[in-house]
Order: sequence, then C-alpha cells, then structure tokens
Amino acid sequence: MKPKSIIVLTIVLAFALTAMSLNAARPTGDELSETDAAIELALEFVRHSPTYIFDGVYETVKVVDTFIMESYPVQYVVFIEFDSGHAGFGDRTGQVLAQVMTSHTARVTVVDGEVVGASLDDVWDMVNQEEMEVFDDVDPDSPVVHDNPATTILPPERAVELAVEYAILNFRELD
Repeated sequence: MKPKSIIVLTIVLAFALTAMSLNAARPTGDELSETDAAIELALEFVRHSPTYIFDGVYETVKVVDTFIMESYPVQYVVFIEFDSGHAGFGDRTGQVLAQVMTSHTARVTVVDGEVVGASLDDVWDMVNQEEMEVFDDVDPDSPVVHDNPATTILPPERAVELAVEYAILNFRELD
C-alpha cells in the first residue's frame, strides 16, 4: 500500500471512531438524568398526595425550582406549585370547606430514588399527613420537647446550638 493511502485511511478511520464514540455517549432518549428522575418522582408524589387528589387543578401543576444538595447521598429538593379548589390540606371529605382557589407550594426531597420528606406550604407534612409544628417564639435556651421531632421546625439559633451540643457529646476528639 502506498504511504498516501495509509495516511488517508488512518484519517478516515480516526474520524469514524470519533463519530462512533460520540454517538455511543449520547443518551438514547429513554434515559433520564438523575435530576430529571428526581423531578418525575416528586411530581408523581405530589399528584398522588391526598391534598392534590381531593381537588388539585391538573393544569396548574408546575416545577418551579430544583436544588441539588451537596451531600452524600445526593439530595434533590424539588419545589412544585399547584392550585386546589378549596382551602386546607389532605383528604377533606366530609368537612365544610370554603370554595376558594388556593395556591400551594410543595417541597419534596428525593434521595436515592425515594421521597424522604415533603411539606406543603411549610405547614403540612405530606408524608405523615399531619400539620407541622412551627416554633417561632421559642426561647433558644429552653429545651424543645416534642412527641414527633421529625415534624418540628426549630429557629436557626436553636438548631445550631443542638448541632454543637451533639458534636461535643459525640466527638470528644474535637475538645
């Protein structure tokens, strides 16, 4: 074979291999990124929640924001807005309700393909279907005693104090 032919063949082969590798790396369309999968899971969770099932307006559901937390495992926090035809939360069958369009914002946390937490309007625990307790007027020096700490929201100062106390008690090498 002539040297010119070998060079031309090498160049053609290099281009062909490059094109094949680029095409192989391209998603087929059936694959979802981890972020898209988390968003889809969060949307499914909201659409199957009692508040939405009761009187949610389908056309109003929209993802308004998504945060990817720098943690391990990665946490995806998806904010979803929708309207409902009545005030309130959860399944309100049998209740006397004000017939007024109500806007809601859901905050859904997804970890490893699973919803680990969700709240509606920062007052409704969508996982446990109960009202969350919010302590705005708590004295930071007083201990917080609550039956269900998972649904307790603390003031930032108290949360920092608890984290420091935990570190001191459990990690003596930090002293």
